[in-house]
Amino acid sequence: MDTKDPYMLAMMANAAYKLNESQKADDAMAALLSKQDKNGSWTGLTHSITYSQGQSLTIETTSLSILALLKTQGKNAVALQNAVQYIVGARAGSGVFSSTQGTILALKALTEYAKASKKTNEAEQLRFMLTAKR
Repeated sequence: MDTKDPYMLAMMANAAYKLNESQKADDAMAALLSKQDKNGSWTGLTHSITYSQGQSLTIETTSLSILALLKTQGKNAVALQNAVQYIVGARAGSGVFSSTQGTILALKALTEYAKASKKTNEAEQLRFMLTAKR
């Protein structure tokens, strides 16, 4: 808990919630929330576990933070909304979120957010079409 790195705090909060360590998770979340940027994002201090830096590190850190925020069950709705808005706005015109790792984490965070925000009980399908660029 001595770290000031939002990336590590997001990782710790997710792990602690998964392990039902509520107090540790809440402590990590409190420290993480204090580091949210005005634009809704979080940026790690050095690099991710895959050595991402710059925009990709911001996308990855914010995505991990969204996943942790979803586990607080609505306690931090404003922070969550701001983070989701940041991620949605960070998508490049080609549909990617910086690096491969950033894109995967962003899509995972947005998918989990969509599940948590589901307004209807109707079954829905989501279709993806991949095209090869020649």
